[in-house]
Amino acid sequence: MSRRTPLQRVGAIKLKLGALLVGGVLALLAVLVAADAAGLPAWLGLAIAVGIAMLVIDLLGSGLTGPLVQMARQAELLANGRPVDPVDDDARDEVGALARAFNRMAQEVAHTDRVRRDLVANVSHELRTPLAALTAVLENVADGVQDADAATLATMEAQVGRLRRLVEQLLDLSQLDAGAVTLDRGPVPLAELVGEVIAGLAHAGAERAVVDVP
Repeated sequence: MSRRTPLQRVGAIKLKLGALLVGGVLALLAVLVAADAAGLPAWLGLAIAVGIAMLVIDLLGSGLTGPLVQMARQAELLANGRPVDPVDDDARDEVGALARAFNRMAQEVAHTDRVRRDLVANVSHELRTPLAALTAVLENVADGVQDADAATLATMEAQVGRLRRLVEQLLDLSQLDAGAVTLDRGPVPLAELVGEVIAGLAHAGAERAVVDVP
């Protein structure tokens, strides 16, 4: 939770800057009057007044640039692909609005990065399955365990077709993400799909599997 600041409830950056200026001037005048009444030398009174005025400005302006400093630091982390922390967005002025927009952007970037990692993992798994099946059939044929008959060649062709469809789906996904195409929804013959998967895994003993889809 961010700490409260004197000008946090002010809803415009211009008003905050004006309040800083007025506060600094008033503090400067008050100290000058007090120094003169105390009989201090003019140069010493001016030095003390300037120092106190700067302290007042720093006190009133605490938190004014804090979110900007945080956003600069977190933006550098974001550019390097590292996780970021939310910045203080409690201010009601333009800086607070910018901080809230930055937090939303950081959340979207983190979500997109998670989706991208999940997509890479899923694609790797989907590509590895037909490749493993195709490799097993080729090894069986090369070792003489399985004949290169029409059924074996058909199984190999089916796995190659599956790889081709996966690549085409990846291309369609990239075009869909770019807004170049619209999603075409339609029914999927589940029994046929499951049968193709079972046939492709026949080398692993899946021919003993029973497919029963209503």
